[in-house]
Amino acid sequence: MLFFCINFSFLWPYHNGKQKKPYINAVKMYYQKHISFLQKHEGMTNSKKTDEPTLEIKKGDITSQPDISAIVNAANAQLKSGGGVAGAIHRAAGPGLEEECRPLAPIKPGEAVITSGHKLPNRFVIHCLGPVYGSDNPADKLLANCYRNALELADSNGIESIAFPAISTGAFGYPVREAAEIAINTIREKVPLLENVRLIRITLFSDSDLEVFRKVAG
Repeated sequence: MLFFCINFSFLWPYHNGKQKKPYINAVKMYYQKHISFLQKHEGMTNSKKTDEPTLEIKKGDITSQPDISAIVNAANAQLKSGGGVAGAIHRAAGPGLEEECRPLAPIKPGEAVITSGHKLPNRFVIHCLGPVYGSDNPADKLLANCYRNALELADSNGIESIAFPAISTGAFGYPVREAAEIAINTIREKVPLLENVRLIRITLFSDSDLEVFRKVAG
């Protein structure tokens, strides 16, 4: 809310019996001008989105999310195909994905880079290198950085929807419960700061992982 004081001293010459009408008209014009300014300014300050992004936790295949603009790859440092999520995404996207990834590699734990989706039904792939549990430390901060950096990258590229796998919980050995807590807490901390992302989905392959993530999310 803005408050200001209008100085009418410049209108004093009009304030006499003979010039009453010009005085009134001048006051109206001055008042309307400043009210228009206030309305415009209030509209600008109140234009920020008040609806927060939706967080979904679902069972599914990360490569089969056609309603999502960007999926997240639980990548290896060289951004190549491999086992688990990375292998599935590269196989679905085709060889063009690895070619595009080549000049972006290597990446460090916690970092994120973005590419196109190639043959995937998604426009983008955001690649994150999660920490190897017991080896890359501090593991909790590095894992949180994966989610944080992926969301920031999506938001800065105007992406409205993003799907994550359970990063680092496969071959990298991160305990599912701990990984879920880090993922959910980091996403919730980041949500109020997002301007473009409206939907965040965590896509889990197994029923057991789904149950853990849903319990953590409450």
